[in-house]
Amino acid sequence: MVAVQPVMLVIDEGCCQWYTKLQNDDIPSLRWHVLIGSHLPCYDKTRGALTSEELKKHYVINLPPNFLHAPDGAAVICFTSGTTGRPKGVTITHSALIVQALAKVAIVGYSEDDVYLHTAPLCHIGGLSSAIAMLMLGARHILIPKFEDKSAAEAIDLYGVTSLITVPAMMADLISLIREKDNCKGRESVKKILNGGGGLPLELIKDALKIFPRAKLVSAYGMTETCSSLTFLTLYDPMRETSIPHFHSYEHSKCHSIYQPEGVCVGKPAPHIEMKISLDGSSHVGRILTRGPHLMLRYYDKISPRPSNDVNEVWFDTGDIGSIDDNGNLWLVGRSNGRIKSGGENIYPEEGHCSTSYTNIDSSCEVDYTNEFTTNEIFKSREALISWTREVGKRNGLVIVIKTSDAGVNGRRPRISFGCERSGSYRRTSKLEVLGDRKARKLTGTKKCGCPFLLKGQKLTTDDDWIVKVVCGVHNHLAIKNMEGHSFAGRLSQEENEILMNLSRSSVRPKDILNTLKSRDARNASTMKTIYNARHRQKRVEKERKPDMQQLFGGENSIATSGS
Repeated sequence: MVAVQPVMLVIDEGCCQWYTKLQNDDIPSLRWHVLIGSHLPCYDKTRGALTSEELKKHYVINLPPNFLHAPDGAAVICFTSGTTGRPKGVTITHSALIVQALAKVAIVGYSEDDVYLHTAPLCHIGGLSSAIAMLMLGARHILIPKFEDKSAAEAIDLYGVTSLITVPAMMADLISLIREKDNCKGRESVKKILNGGGGLPLELIKDALKIFPRAKLVSAYGMTETCSSLTFLTLYDPMRETSIPHFHSYEHSKCHSIYQPEGVCVGKPAPHIEMKISLDGSSHVGRILTRGPHLMLRYYDKISPRPSNDVNEVWFDTGDIGSIDDNGNLWLVGRSNGRIKSGGENIYPEEGHCSTSYTNIDSSCEVDYTNEFTTNEIFKSREALISWTREVGKRNGLVIVIKTSDAGVNGRRPRISFGCERSGSYRRTSKLEVLGDRKARKLTGTKKCGCPFLLKGQKLTTDDDWIVKVVCGVHNHLAIKNMEGHSFAGRLSQEENEILMNLSRSSVRPKDILNTLKSRDARNASTMKTIYNARHRQKRVEKERKPDMQQLFGGENSIATSGS
């Protein structure tokens, strides 16, 4: 509100809780507070609030409306999600809303017979664009207060929903619920699904086609500044004769593979959209530029990035990095501000984006730690990178472990990936199979909850330097408040083990050793059990190294066995 300076605020009884707090704030631009409804506890005439009925009585305008044709005028101010910085107000034109809605009609196949479920809020450009498309066609709209897997599944069954839009996390939640509740019973009324906000993992696509067997599945790439979708990729279309081979080729062909060295394939642009790559040097990868009637007018309160009378002259820099292949498909590599220059080489280390794992996700506990793990630091060794990731995790109450490690044979660069200790799922026995994910977890007490958090590190071409990038920063569980005694977080580092050995040889008591370690590192999660176990392991190692006679009679420099 501070950014756009509105003159009228219209609320209903569902907004009373936050509206009462808002009344105490000073928004100088507000002239009217209009309340819809007859029983509003926040109604207060002394603060200049009016009911909708009072507004009709006191502000009657008898002048005929003066309609203006302004296709390139501002239609709506839509805010970005703020994933790469502070949210910005984007001024979008009437023309942009219309051409982007028509593109969805043509490519996704929306029609007047559709029953469209609003899964995305209308303040989000993705939800607004599809809603306008359906409004233009005269389709039926099904509104729910907010997206929840249970209410969405019930609406699909109750109203025979034929179309909806999703993001990977929404699709994951729907599939998990339907799989657990109805044993993967298919929802055959759904004919069209448009996915945005991130690519769908291959396993999620396969499961989606089991739950929605008659649905055309389309994935889109876009942003608020371009009034929603720039490119579309049809993942599956049951109406095509080649739909089954087309889907199977998704795993193997370069055109339809999600993760390739070139990035992520996001499909081809709509007919009215122009795109090109601004190359940097000899590389085929560069900044993604676009122009056309779909572009925003400007960021609110900023000078327009293009002349409003000629949308075909100025190219808009999306801020993304990618390439276009011979078939016209756009490959998305990452954000331009993620570039690192090392040894004269431009490096775009992203190998994908946040493809949220969908097994056992609890949306109510999702916390995004992307900012905490985002860094442009170049680490001088693999060990330094490992130490940094674990230390950042420990500061935030998270335990980060190594998931995969690639030594880099056959000319590949060495790589390493990090995940959360709670990633994956508990391997149930046949007796637990019938209980479903949630009941099995509760019965077994497993900590595994399918946490999607993922970091990927890569060795550079120079020296032993390493970089790391966040693939998915989301943890779907609460942080650990106290790591004291944690089986993994409480482990001693190599340096701490050396300190323990030296102090033990000097007959320092275990209790004092623990105090020494904790005084060096306030986040040290070791306990007395950790110290005793470490001493026992080291004594065993030293014993195995000694000759038999020395083991029999003892020897010098052995670890002392003093009490605590």
